[in-house]
Amino acid sequence: MQKYFDCHDTEFLEEILDVPCIICDSNINILYLSKKFNKIISYIQELPDEKSRSESEGPKEHIPEINEQLKLKLNTEEKDTIKKTEITLNGNRFIFSVRKFSGNNKSEGFILRYEPEVEPADCVVHVMKLNKILHTINRIICATSSAENQRDLLPIALRMTVELMNFDAGAIYFPDSNLRSASMDVYYGLYDLFFDSKINLKSENSNYSGVFRDNKAIYTEQYLGVPHEENESGVFSMAIIPVITDEKTIAILSIATSNIHRFSELEKETLEAIGKEIGGFIRLVKLQRELIYANEEANLYLDIMTHDINNANLISQGYLEILEEISADKPEKYVKKALSGVVQSSDIIRNVSVIRRFREDKLKLKKISLDRILTEIIRNYPDANIKYDNCGLTVTADELLPEVFLNLFGNSLKHGGRDTAITVSAKEEEGKVFVNVCDDGTGIPDDKKPDIFRRYYKGRIQSSGKGLGLSIVQMILERYKANITVNDRVAGDYRKGVCFRITFEK
Repeated sequence: MQKYFDCHDTEFLEEILDVPCIICDSNINILYLSKKFNKIISYIQELPDEKSRSESEGPKEHIPEINEQLKLKLNTEEKDTIKKTEITLNGNRFIFSVRKFSGNNKSEGFILRYEPEVEPADCVVHVMKLNKILHTINRIICATSSAENQRDLLPIALRMTVELMNFDAGAIYFPDSNLRSASMDVYYGLYDLFFDSKINLKSENSNYSGVFRDNKAIYTEQYLGVPHEENESGVFSMAIIPVITDEKTIAILSIATSNIHRFSELEKETLEAIGKEIGGFIRLVKLQRELIYANEEANLYLDIMTHDINNANLISQGYLEILEEISADKPEKYVKKALSGVVQSSDIIRNVSVIRRFREDKLKLKKISLDRILTEIIRNYPDANIKYDNCGLTVTADELLPEVFLNLFGNSLKHGGRDTAITVSAKEEEGKVFVNVCDDGTGIPDDKKPDIFRRYYKGRIQSSGKGLGLSIVQMILERYKANITVNDRVAGDYRKGVCFRITFEK
């Protein structure tokens, strides 16, 4: 470098050349890249470590590429007359002014000074605008994650969008079911000056219909249609943005200003991104509503089954019981079968209701008296042979605990018959409460025992049933952090009955 200039240190040279520039010799070989130009390149370069980002070293790996491009541009017969040239790095264009110089020893070369397309002051404004856009989009995204429903989010998103653009008003329209028209649902600012409360989506001349039809935004100027000052044009600028979900326009976001505004590509991309973000949220709300509706509908059917069918069963059950008492021996068998079917139907309904409560209710665990629960349940079986001696113990459970014993008693009576004897006992040992429910019924073979708590498993071979009961028992006990096991009442002989043992943590 020193042979080209009347100076003896590069620091002085850099003070003279305190600009982003490149210096080449007459054959377009790079002699020097200024610190400022190195710094500019470093912003677009993916550097492996902090050391290579230092200004003193610079992004050296770009020098061969820069040199090659400059040779193609400048190393021609017309190079002495070239005033401007450009290169491209990582998709970024760099424009240079070209000036020939003469140095020491009659040496010649070229100084290429970087000429930014945007002035520094404009760059600052541009960066500030980008920050504002990113901040607004981030706030809208945060609002979509925290809002519980459409009514919470849409006014916030609309206001943020209008304020981002420094516009006067905004509105969001939702179409009717046949897409003939759309009504203003949310609005902000001086909306009544710019927007109609209802718009026609079938009109060929309507910008709104075009947005719905093509799923594309429209940026336009329209006559205001209201009295205005002489120095005002009476024309307003407007953006009509599709709110899109699943590649379909479900609403329109429109903003307007009384000033003539030319939308930049960045503004268009931002507004359309906001439209998609709002569309994603509306889709989420719609799915949530559909889920709530499906649950409500399922609960409605369950309520119908629980109340209406159960009431019908009660009527049938009452008459069948009367018929059983007054009938002769022969029809008694059929009456019992019919009565058994009604009872089974009622049991299924009760079990389904228990499952619903288990899924929906947030019941709190508390200390519950075994004596109280078992005494009340045994009263429901006046004709059954169920024995229980009060124990004075409590367990940690909730209002679903009775269903455990109802299903265990029902299981014994269903499989063993009305003459089955059931014995319930409870004791406390080593900080745990053990409850045994034993019967002298048909028992359960050893190879069947591991499967009896599976849902829809019918358990004992010769019996019918939907198999919900014991799975519900296990489900409820797991809620209490209790467990249940099944054994033979008489060890080694399953035919003499079964014994269920429940272990509660005290």
